[in-house]
Amino acid sequence: SDKELRFAAHKRRFLWWVRHSRTADADLRDAMPEVKADKECVVAAIQRSGRAVAYASDHLKNDTDVLFTAFKNLGVSVGKDMTAKEMWLSYVVDKGYRVF
Repeated sequence: SDKELRFAAHKRRFLWWVRHSRTADADLRDAMPEVKADKECVVAAIQRSGRAVAYASDHLKNDTDVLFTAFKNLGVSVGKDMTAKEMWLSYVVDKGYRVF
């Protein structure tokens, strides 16, 4: 469909841009919702800046591949065998946030 073709073109531009950007987290923050929900786009952004995970869709914020890439990029101790919940807890503990 026309909408799919437009998104494919936008996605190609986003991927090129984010791979050359110094502000990948802001690029994802300002992206259209379809980009924030696209795993390839989100992973490309978090490979440049782990903080970009904050702007991913809710679904991808619970994807263990996405979280592993983001948190490793941020220097958080996570393992491939961890659940999304365990990775988020590791992030919180690693960054010194209080957990009650």
